[in-house]
Amino acid sequence: MLTGLEEKSVRTKLIFTSMLVTGLAILVGLLISIDEDIRYTRQNTEKQLIILADIIASHNGAALMFDDKKSALSSLQLLQANNIITNASIVDQRQQVFANYERIEANQASWADQSPSLIQMHIDRPIMIKGTQEGSLLIEADMTKIWQALITQWLIKFAVLSSIFLVSYLILRKTSDYVLDPIKRLANAIREIIDSENYSLRVSNNHASDELGELTEEFNLMLSQIEDRDNQLQQSNEALAQVQEPIMLRDVDLLCQYVNPAFTATFGYTLEELKGKTFSLQVQGEVGPELTQAEIYKIAKNEGVYRGETLRQTKEGDVLPMQRHISPVKSKSGEVKGYVTVLSDISEKKRAEEIIWRQANFDVLTGLPNRFMFMHRLKQEISKMKSAKLPLALMFLDLDHFKEIKDTLGHDMGDMLLKEVAIRIQSCVRGTDTVGYMENVARLGGDEFTVILSEQKESDGAETVAKRVLDLLSQPFKLGNEVVHVSASIGIVETFPNESIDADTLIKYADVAMYEAKQEGRNRYSQFSQTMLYSAQKRRTLINDIHNALKNEEFQLVYQPIVDIQTNKVIKAEALIRWHHPMEGLVNPSEFISAAEDAGLIVEVGDWVFRQAAKQVAIWRQTIHENFQISINKSPVQLNAAGEGQSKWFDYLTELGLPGESVCVEITEGIFLNKSPLVTDKLLGFR
Repeated sequence: MLTGLEEKSVRTKLIFTSMLVTGLAILVGLLISIDEDIRYTRQNTEKQLIILADIIASHNGAALMFDDKKSALSSLQLLQANNIITNASIVDQRQQVFANYERIEANQASWADQSPSLIQMHIDRPIMIKGTQEGSLLIEADMTKIWQALITQWLIKFAVLSSIFLVSYLILRKTSDYVLDPIKRLANAIREIIDSENYSLRVSNNHASDELGELTEEFNLMLSQIEDRDNQLQQSNEALAQVQEPIMLRDVDLLCQYVNPAFTATFGYTLEELKGKTFSLQVQGEVGPELTQAEIYKIAKNEGVYRGETLRQTKEGDVLPMQRHISPVKSKSGEVKGYVTVLSDISEKKRAEEIIWRQANFDVLTGLPNRFMFMHRLKQEISKMKSAKLPLALMFLDLDHFKEIKDTLGHDMGDMLLKEVAIRIQSCVRGTDTVGYMENVARLGGDEFTVILSEQKESDGAETVAKRVLDLLSQPFKLGNEVVHVSASIGIVETFPNESIDADTLIKYADVAMYEAKQEGRNRYSQFSQTMLYSAQKRRTLINDIHNALKNEEFQLVYQPIVDIQTNKVIKAEALIRWHHPMEGLVNPSEFISAAEDAGLIVEVGDWVFRQAAKQVAIWRQTIHENFQISINKSPVQLNAAGEGQSKWFDYLTELGLPGESVCVEITEGIFLNKSPLVTDKLLGFR
């Protein structure tokens, strides 16, 4: 019965419950009343019969003593006034009936015969004579009429209570509508809110002072809070919709709950496609990341945030580099309820990083690795050589007379030439010669190139590559309308597994060998040897000593006289420099002039020579001949050097009071091949 009520309305349940309780209360009350009536009636009837029996017993003591049966019978007949007594007997001590009374209608059959214990009552009272029991009075009573009267009363009570029950039912039906009206209104409001999602609705309150009124007030308050949160949520959704970065919300089970329009625009997936699903934008076919998705979200949960770069694939299959930021969403109690993921497209950043990386590691002009990348690769190859016990060679290449080509044809042509040279060098480095191909060919700057040769299969592999490079570079270069010929000097250093060797040492050795190739006439290669290193070290020492020689006045001029054969007189002389080294003694100019030119010291040395010669010619013009002239040699390096050195020479002559013809400047014919305006202006100045 109760199971059937589960689908009934609250009103039906309320009425049923109330009527059930009321019915049970009436039934229990009726049963209690019947039980009380039965006990009271039996007790009261028994009490009355005992009193009546005691009176009759007291009057029949004498009759029993004197054997007066007539008197005893007469007293018993007095009991007929009580219509429930059916039989009365006086018995003596021998239990012999002394007198007997029996109501005639009592023999009629009735329903009481079926339950004699309920209907019949027996009274046994002693008959006493002077304190001695001489007999007994036995009375039998039939309570049928009493029970009939009681049943009639019970039926009346039941009818009255049934009427009360019915009236209560009718009253409850009426009052339940009034009582349940607020609940109905709440239910209607909830249904309307669900259908229309209108949280601004409110339920009217006609029960402000009772519990239902409280419920209505609390419900309206809850609606106000929901409306506020809905407005905030709507604002948040609008804000998320305006965010240009893809945003995704997942629940605690990593099921998608929301994606913003930027997510859909970026990846092509709509919220309807993803909501309630676990999904990944991992690139198809890509080897899984070091951390799984579950591990990533576990880090976000434990540490409060997860950041990292990743590749994500769109619905169309495009792969985008993304910065991923994952944060847990927590309740007020701190329990994690979900996760918010913000993705930022870092394609531009990656492209910028790629550009920066290439600019930092590759030469902009030729596309070859630059000095930084070259050093990195060389260190790698040295490490591999040491671990794998394999030979390694380094080639250092410098173009011959590149500066003259650039000065005569211009910088643009020079750049074109460098590009073509880079291409030809790369073509000479085949897989049989090196590992890494063009990554092992680098441009260090200017016209300097390097080639790393590793894992060579032949002992003369480096020389083979060097010959191939020289041969290919000797072919003419077509630069626009110009045809250019160029050569190169190559230094080669070969090494075997050696724990003491390093990148700087190899570069130094290769540079020494390259310089040796230039000294030997250019357009050739030279293998490094310790003798070269000794010569190079000696040359560096010589350059350092030249610096000291200027400071310590170790240079000296000697003069070769020029004789006029017609007059046999000396009216001219050529100034020649000599160096009295404190340790080496007299050093020949052929040994230190070229070193001074290479080190850029020839300008300072030339200035010293000019000043010393000018002082001397001033003296000889006074002591030997008024038109005496001294010749000095001027290096091409001096003419190509920028600065105010030449004008200072003229000022110094003026200071000494000497005319220009007192000094003759000798130059080499190669100077006239230089079309530089700087050289031209200096030559015109000397004229």
